[in-house]
Amino acid sequence: MITGILSIVLVLGGLIFFHELGHFLLARLLGIGVKTFSIGFGPALLAWKGKKTKYQISIFPLGGFVSMVGESDAADIPPPFTEEESFALRPPLHRLLVVISGPLFNMLLAFLIFWGLFAGAGSYPLPEIGEILPQSPAQSAGLLPGDLVKSVDGKETFSWPKLYSGIQESEGREMSLEVERNGQLLTFRLSAELYQGEDENGLAFETWRVGIASSGRNQSIGIAEAARLGLDETWRLTALIGQFVKRMFSGQGSVKEIGGPVLVAKLVHEQANQGLRQLLYLTAFLSINLGLLNLLPIPALDGGHVLFCAIELIFRRPVPVGIQTFLVYGGFVLLIGLMLLATAFDIFRIVQ
Repeated sequence: MITGILSIVLVLGGLIFFHELGHFLLARLLGIGVKTFSIGFGPALLAWKGKKTKYQISIFPLGGFVSMVGESDAADIPPPFTEEESFALRPPLHRLLVVISGPLFNMLLAFLIFWGLFAGAGSYPLPEIGEILPQSPAQSAGLLPGDLVKSVDGKETFSWPKLYSGIQESEGREMSLEVERNGQLLTFRLSAELYQGEDENGLAFETWRVGIASSGRNQSIGIAEAARLGLDETWRLTALIGQFVKRMFSGQGSVKEIGGPVLVAKLVHEQANQGLRQLLYLTAFLSINLGLLNLLPIPALDGGHVLFCAIELIFRRPVPVGIQTFLVYGGFVLLIGLMLLATAFDIFRIVQ
């Protein structure tokens, strides 16, 4: 229990802290003043003053925040800061870069974790078929155990996760699989079938599958190859999460697929008990989620501020402050509503 609670605090707090660290570093790089950089929220347990910035560790460790000069009020320029350091008075491009740096740091964190996981393992699973399910698209097409899948629709599949992503991207359309068998390259055409179900946490999901299982054979790798695999895994999961978000906004998804903070805490607790590798993988996955969700064009999120900056860049005039304030408050109400809905579904699943 103690391990689980510490894992939840470290993972969720660490993800938000790394997100805020991105905002902080870009702000300082561009010469924007930062009044306070806090690890955690609430009253400060420990604080010290840098040249201009106050650094503190607060009592509630879940997350952190960065308070920039002129962030909410252009006239808020306390000494010893100057107008040149005001966030609000900076060009829209500078503000856009500071805002987008948080989500980008979440992506960077995911990549670094995946790179370390691959490098630490020293190998990765090959896209080699170990089993063919009867009466499956793979069996009908003529695939056999031992076949090594080289590409899906012309895209290289150097690992089993890459093969899985290629099948998901087909979305049921006919695809071409290039396979190495006994030293020869063969091409097979088949279409994946849609499978719908629920995972062990009661979350509804759907996946495209052709009826194959991995052989479990691995390929040894070095540091450089581990970096390439880490980058590919980051992109693979980013694309999968992006497809989920697209389905939800297009009305094709179901609210049963939404997971809230209770489910996230439950997953972190479970993976902590499974081992460090599983916990780190989940941390990277959650980091990508946090980065992508913050880029949604909802005014209360980073994506909403990116939208405001983009409008200012295009039309050469900022969105009126009153409109921005109204939209941000509306965005907060929307986010709180979604959070309550997701939490209700989380509790309902646990009760079930």
